[in-house]
Amino acid sequence: MRTWSRRSSNVSSARTIGTTKSFIRRRNNVSDAYGAILASQSSDCEIDGDRLVEALNDYEEWAANSDVKWVYKVTDKDKQLIYFDSGDPWLVQYPSVNVTQLSHVIMHSKGSEPKRIVAEDATEEEFDNAAEWEFAQVPLSQISEEISPHIQKGWFEVACCSNEKARNVEFMRLRVHAGGLVEKLHIYSSPFDGCKTSMESFDKKTGVTRIDGDDGREEFVK
Repeated sequence: MRTWSRRSSNVSSARTIGTTKSFIRRRNNVSDAYGAILASQSSDCEIDGDRLVEALNDYEEWAANSDVKWVYKVTDKDKQLIYFDSGDPWLVQYPSVNVTQLSHVIMHSKGSEPKRIVAEDATEEEFDNAAEWEFAQVPLSQISEEISPHIQKGWFEVACCSNEKARNVEFMRLRVHAGGLVEKLHIYSSPFDGCKTSMESFDKKTGVTRIDGDDGREEFVK
């Protein structure tokens, strides 16, 4: 599958479909939510580090610092490290595990309606001349398909936390297991918006996505 990165173009407008308020704020360059984003793994985890990092970097919006990438490194003691190369891991803007990918490019022509083209079908010329990009959140089923093959044993996860001044604090965790199970946890607390907790999972063996939240449980097969 061909993928496009916001790092590779000077397109003037980009938006995420079905986005949260924090995505909107970061898209408008309001960078006042700082935190950290870290990768870790189970004690028995076995990974193909190079391919895993390549897959992680196919996704967008791990943070508002859109030009920052994941890096794989083997230490002197043969320890495998994957980290977000932001210079200072504690100065990441709007860290998130609600990653996205480009879904459509929008072409504008004078005197006609905008043309919305599926990203995979767009030509190089259409991509380069796009007036807008549309990004969509990557479903857990896709993350399972693209990330879990690079985990031979155990689990790998990305976790992040942030606070937007005194308005809210947030914690997110995305854990991918070798067998294809993916789990996402989101905890949000604010004196203005209240407290919200949600847990979403996708089981590759059954094809079932389950969402548990403050409002109850939902299960569906996709």
